[in-house]
Amino acid sequence: MSPRTFTLASRASQLAQIQTNIVVANLEALHPPSADSSPKFATSFMSTAGDRNQSQALYLLGGKALWTKDLEVALKEGTVDMLVHSFKDVPTVLPEGCVIGAILERENPVDSLVVKAGKDWKSLEELPAGSVVGTSSVRRVAQLRRKFPQLKFLDVRGNLNTRMAKLDAEDGPYAALILAKSGMVRNGMGDRLTADILPPTLFHAVSQGALAVEIRSDDVEAMELCKKITHRQTAWACLAERACLRVLEGGCSVPVGVSTQLDDAGELELTGCVTSLDGSLHVQHTLKEKVESVEDAESVGARLAKVLIDSGAGKILADINKDRERRVAEAEAKETVVQARLAKELSEIKSEGCPVGENNAVFAESTVPISLAGINLVKADDFSTWWFTIEVMGESLYQSEVYTLQFRFDAQYPISSPAVQFVVTDGRESPVHPHVYSNGHICASILGNEWSPVLSVIAVCVTLQSMLASCKKKERCVERFVFAFHLASDTALLD
Repeated sequence: MSPRTFTLASRASQLAQIQTNIVVANLEALHPPSADSSPKFATSFMSTAGDRNQSQALYLLGGKALWTKDLEVALKEGTVDMLVHSFKDVPTVLPEGCVIGAILERENPVDSLVVKAGKDWKSLEELPAGSVVGTSSVRRVAQLRRKFPQLKFLDVRGNLNTRMAKLDAEDGPYAALILAKSGMVRNGMGDRLTADILPPTLFHAVSQGALAVEIRSDDVEAMELCKKITHRQTAWACLAERACLRVLEGGCSVPVGVSTQLDDAGELELTGCVTSLDGSLHVQHTLKEKVESVEDAESVGARLAKVLIDSGAGKILADINKDRERRVAEAEAKETVVQARLAKELSEIKSEGCPVGENNAVFAESTVPISLAGINLVKADDFSTWWFTIEVMGESLYQSEVYTLQFRFDAQYPISSPAVQFVVTDGRESPVHPHVYSNGHICASILGNEWSPVLSVIAVCVTLQSMLASCKKKERCVERFVFAFHLASDTALLD
């Protein structure tokens, strides 16, 4: 009987793939691929709901299942055998039939400051008053507002490469970002870390820095493999933190911070804190006890949570939940407006093709003949991301060349323009043009200061088609900075 092949799945981001390969390397170290009797390990990567929704703040999106639910469906269906997670993204209560099989040794769990390229600030204290600091974590914002009321905090979404590109953009708003040190190190970006932000200034997220492997509860073979790569001290520390969070009923975007120390003798020191959104209220407590089992560690975490609740954390969390409910309702109202507008545009595209009239302001001053042919809708299954192909019809430098455009819409559309770029994955290329970067980013005024709410998706397509048609010389845009948007998980939907 041939050895079993275990498929490990995770999100499609670069960091998630790196982390999955770390787990595979740990498994293969114990079961060398060269040995005939060794189990084999394959990988699979997919987009999750949290990856697909890049427009709303995490605080408004709900719990951590955004990053795990789609993966868990595949696990329960048996199409994959193990899920690799950043443990901080895993809900404290798993679906029936799923368990955490392994917890690998933790990287440094602290958060770190990363300043804009070319700036010489060395700490948050050195940032000028009014500087914008990017983070998607309410926990970080709530705690840092206590000590740095002079700074402004702004949500920033996307994978690490995307967030770093937004930070370094010359015209971007961010002076610095706050990021998990572990992710930066694993992603090979450790040289960009400016300074660690340590307790009591900033307590890290529950289970931050640790990798977890989720398996089916009845998969005995997978369980045996996972036991061999579990790091005991990391597991006990993280499970103590998760027990605290479970009692507090905090989610991914609730400002619960922790700091944990567990020595070889089993002495566990666990500090937890809960902070109001404006930073004005802060409850913090520490328990220190000897533990001899996972159950002991979880007991410490649960009791710490109860102390925090009795000390005022319960009221803080109740107020936070009320605020979230209000803001979610507001966001849903905005989303309804956006969806109505996009539904109208999509209906026109499907019924009329390219609905561009002679009086469209975009083309009023254009001397370039514009063909409405050559623009085709490829995919528009929802109101977050659409794909088109465009081709310049007639004689031009780009004759017979077909390119794929991706449109992303956020809650501000059509007040603000959609995010548009040429797709450059899966064998697709961006046009060689003075206004197009090699990674597909487009420099076009219609997507910036000349955008107007009266414009449409098709207006953008036709403008870009015209931009190519009028080009006199194929040359690449000067790469002053690169927007590294990773589209692999999304563009796979086109195939």
